[in-house]
Amino acid sequence: MGEPPITGESQQAVLTAQVLNQPYPITKRREEIPAPLGDLVMACLEKRREDRWQSAEDVLRRLEALTTQSGGVTPTTVRITSRKSLRRKRWAARIGLGAGALAAVGALALGASWVATRPAAVLQPVTIRFAADFPPPPHPAGLALHAFAERLPDVIPGSEARVYYAGVLYTIPEAFEALREGTLEAAWGQFGKSAAVEPWANAIVAPGVLSSIGAINTLDQLDAVRAIHDRFEAVHGIKVLGTGHMSLHMGIAGKQRLMSSEHLLGKKIRSMGPADSAQLDAWGVSPMVMAFGDVPTALEGRVIEGLLTSIGGWSSIMEQAPYFTIVGVNTVVSDYYWIGVSRRWWDRLNEPTQAALDELLVEEIIPLQKRLNYCVDMLFIQRFGTDDPAKAGIYVMSPEETAELDEVRGEAVINWIKGNTPPAAHRWVDQFVEEARAAVVANPPGTSWIEQTDCQKLADEGLILIPG
Repeated sequence: MGEPPITGESQQAVLTAQVLNQPYPITKRREEIPAPLGDLVMACLEKRREDRWQSAEDVLRRLEALTTQSGGVTPTTVRITSRKSLRRKRWAARIGLGAGALAAVGALALGASWVATRPAAVLQPVTIRFAADFPPPPHPAGLALHAFAERLPDVIPGSEARVYYAGVLYTIPEAFEALREGTLEAAWGQFGKSAAVEPWANAIVAPGVLSSIGAINTLDQLDAVRAIHDRFEAVHGIKVLGTGHMSLHMGIAGKQRLMSSEHLLGKKIRSMGPADSAQLDAWGVSPMVMAFGDVPTALEGRVIEGLLTSIGGWSSIMEQAPYFTIVGVNTVVSDYYWIGVSRRWWDRLNEPTQAALDELLVEEIIPLQKRLNYCVDMLFIQRFGTDDPAKAGIYVMSPEETAELDEVRGEAVINWIKGNTPPAAHRWVDQFVEEARAAVVANPPGTSWIEQTDCQKLADEGLILIPG
């Protein structure tokens, strides 16, 4: 019995492997397969589209060249029709293939991805401008968007994705407006930053409630989050296809270890946003607002004594702030990506094209981003982690240690959110907290498929770069 060219323990693992891993050579699985035929099949599975056969006719011509003494060439008028299965049987008989190899040729000759099952004639070629405010690769979300740009022409032939990183085309509030007006096709935004245009987005940015990785991965299943998605679509004409994860282990960086309200009292700490400033206020901190590019100079000049940031952000300022403290999963800063499209553009696409784009993003690209995001955190903790809070590096606080900060923070952030959202949104603020806490109970640490990722393998592939 045959097996797929790419395998995995789950659907998400298979989809990720399709982007990252090379298939095991078919001639290693079936030694009786001639090497030229094996080369033909493996060429169908190349990651880069320019390295693959460019059409089914190319594959057919090559197969006939392998099976005729004269190296016969199929006339250019030949098209693969409903009789293609009969042709495959003839090819198999002429070169002595068994049933397993016949299945491999049938599955692989037209490509290894699911899109081979979609009739190309009904797919509309698209040009998608994708705006984001995160950096390009090796940032995890940057890698995922790069993968989308690479995969899109495979899924919808003749299509192109133009990716604009780091706010080059639009900031997130500007991208939100452009999607609403139909002058931008897609964006990878953040709920917190979108609140400048749609205050309801603040309803789901409370830190400390979605405090396990498995719980965070239930975002799209929570009624409160769906309510925000529905509002994006009904009020602004933005269709949210799914949510992605920001760094799961945000923390506090400083010149010294900052891990209690006593340590933080009176300090000047750079905030990541208004909701975070409310939290810092509760801890007795003076919140400071500045561009991340100004942080190294501000640290050196003692303008600030620390900052809230991600592990990736800390990696670029670890000289100035050698102590990084993780206050639990998703506890200090809590925001999430939304991946959405303009309905004005989306509604002009036919249903097969919409389905192809939805499946590519939701089933392949977003799960890839989640794995990469998780692994960046894990590999940095592995490389720079310490069990001694007195030493420089990354220290992960225990639940007992974080309890004091949680208690002092109290309802400060929830109160700020309710003060900055319309009254009609307040029920969703409360429901988000309730649903999030239930999701943590149902998804304890270690139970998510994300946490089963082989992070070292991704690093060995060169997708994740950890400084020496």
